[in-house]
Amino acid sequence: MPRNAIENVNDIDYILPLSEIPQVLVELVNIPIEASSDNSVSHEMQIETDLVDMDMKILSNDNRAGKPSTFGCPDCGGTLWELEEGNLLRFRCRIGHAYSLESLLAKQSDALEDALWFALRALEEKASLTKRMEKRMRSRNQILAAERMEEQAKDVLTRANIIRETLIQGSANTEEKPTSDVE
Repeated sequence: MPRNAIENVNDIDYILPLSEIPQVLVELVNIPIEASSDNSVSHEMQIETDLVDMDMKILSNDNRAGKPSTFGCPDCGGTLWELEEGNLLRFRCRIGHAYSLESLLAKQSDALEDALWFALRALEEKASLTKRMEKRMRSRNQILAAERMEEQAKDVLTRANIIRETLIQGSANTEEKPTSDVE
């Protein structure tokens, strides 16, 4: 987090080792400050606040800050708007969900993993149901239909195993490799 702040904040007052931070904080607390009457937020930030408040005038305004991105919101599925503020790139949807590049990537990764687990469960349940149907058809002497069910079950289990291996490899890669600064 400190490195991220150093890279993305333009006017940094101090970069200190941990041991020096308490002393500087004590000094800063004891310096009187002048009251400023300009506590306003930027125009872009006011628009974002209005978006979160679901202000319909702002929601339907094509001149709002940012531009539509090609990404969907991982929480609600809506279009994410891309907002650049200095060196920071952020995303926000109409509902108000907000992400940095890193948090969006993490949310997308989580959503992808959840979808793969859901697909795995659905395929395994389909294979189980198909096997049950196969047994039932064999007990009724419906051999051709039973053979079709047996083939379907094999096909579904093959697809389920591919997803299972993908999940296992993804889990192993996450545990082995530290995150990198790939852009």
